[in-house]
Amino acid sequence: MLKVRELIERMRENEAKLSVFNAIRCLGTGTVSQIEERVRLSRPTILKYVGELVNEGFLIEKGQGKSSGGRPPKLLSLNPSAAFSIGIDFGAPNLTVALIDLGKRVLDRAMIPTRLEDPPSAVASRMVDAIREIASGNGVPLERIVGAAVGVPCFIERETQLLKPIPRLPHWEDVPLKAMVERNFDFPVFTEVGPHLMVLGEREFGEEKADNMLYIHVREGIGMGIFVDGRLVKGWREDAGEIGHTIVSPGGPRCICGRRGCLEVFSSEPAILKRGRELMRRDDITALDLFRMAEEGEEVARAGVGEAVDYLVIALVNAIELFDPEVVVLGGNIVEGGDFVLERIRRGLEEHGIGEDRVRVRFSKLGIYAGALGAANFALEKAFEPPC
Repeated sequence: MLKVRELIERMRENEAKLSVFNAIRCLGTGTVSQIEERVRLSRPTILKYVGELVNEGFLIEKGQGKSSGGRPPKLLSLNPSAAFSIGIDFGAPNLTVALIDLGKRVLDRAMIPTRLEDPPSAVASRMVDAIREIASGNGVPLERIVGAAVGVPCFIERETQLLKPIPRLPHWEDVPLKAMVERNFDFPVFTEVGPHLMVLGEREFGEEKADNMLYIHVREGIGMGIFVDGRLVKGWREDAGEIGHTIVSPGGPRCICGRRGCLEVFSSEPAILKRGRELMRRDDITALDLFRMAEEGEEVARAGVGEAVDYLVIALVNAIELFDPEVVVLGGNIVEGGDFVLERIRRGLEEHGIGEDRVRVRFSKLGIYAGALGAANFALEKAFEPPC
């Protein structure tokens, strides 16, 4: 019997069969007539491929649909246990992992403590272990994993698949992370810029399903995932979304990137923590403490966090004018600032003529798992792409 990945490879080589399968993926549950409306194939051809997909275990018959006269049509649905994918997001202080099935049900999520300064070999080994553990812990054979994807907080050289260093990760220069993880498995492993996967996770598994969305992630750095007209925007170097290195204060303090006045200088967690400790004259607090204290009404904490939020608003105004999103979703520990942060952002946008009637501003409900869930979704979609 062929393995699931071999069956998928054969399906991808047959454009007609793949279109039938993807029609059901889009419908969720549907009939042959509904498939016929979506694909340019004859009914006998559709029936042939539906039969093959049922025999191979990708589709299941799920009762009967409504009849418009005559015999009720059979309802077809995906077999969720036919295939699975795994997503990983690498960003201190946690490595997060998620497992989804063919129907995009989230089966499990896990968090593994890690540090940006850890050597790449140790991080890659942790990722390999995480994949094996989340699969075995949920009774999923590795043979049914169709792929995994890893979100990273740095650039990726697309031709070589080597990671390119950023100031926070100087020891990750030319690291072949994809190869380091992939050589342990029989399925493909993809690497992608973290915020790109976060916006995918938010759109697929979050509360907002907009085709035009920005996801802003505030942690050690500030990244942005961009979704325009239902498509992920990557740019020609595939590192679009570096909102943290847009200038919000010309001539301001020096950023780790070498420029002056970048958003990260004012609104990243390290910047907020530094400013908060200065104002409160305390070294025993964390950025998370500051956000929570600001939400609880502590005035000095509010001054520090509020200052950072005001600079973030400047960057958001520019991003909104450039991409015209329906919704902006904010993730990271900034969500712990609650209504204080959210309302300050909304007021700031309104002062620049951008109200809730133009763009909705929301906090992510996915927490630290937006990237891992987006990565799992990315890997699953890659498995069923038509070959170039």
